[in-house]
Amino acid sequence: MFCQTIVNIFYLRPELNIDVMPPRKTRKKFKRRLKSKSITVKLTGQQMLSLNNYCKLHDTTPNKVIKARISPFTSVRFRQLSKDRFVLPNQLDLFG
Repeated sequence: MFCQTIVNIFYLRPELNIDVMPPRKTRKKFKRRLKSKSITVKLTGQQMLSLNNYCKLHDTTPNKVIKARISPFTSVRFRQLSKDRFVLPNQLDLFG
């Protein structure tokens, strides 16, 4: 309450010449550069035509479509799965 009153007085009567502390200088945040790898995929002419048609229909780009389709396999959760999860229920358990 007291601080708010002083601030109000300062704004209402600037001739009082109350010194206000300058804002604290902050460092610019360092942005970490993302490391990326490239991948090359060969498509036939018909496959590329189909991909382009899909992209025009859904107003997107081929790169976004491909990234969206592989994102479940590249997420952090997928890397933590074990091979035991991929065993089908009708397989025999011979060695385990």
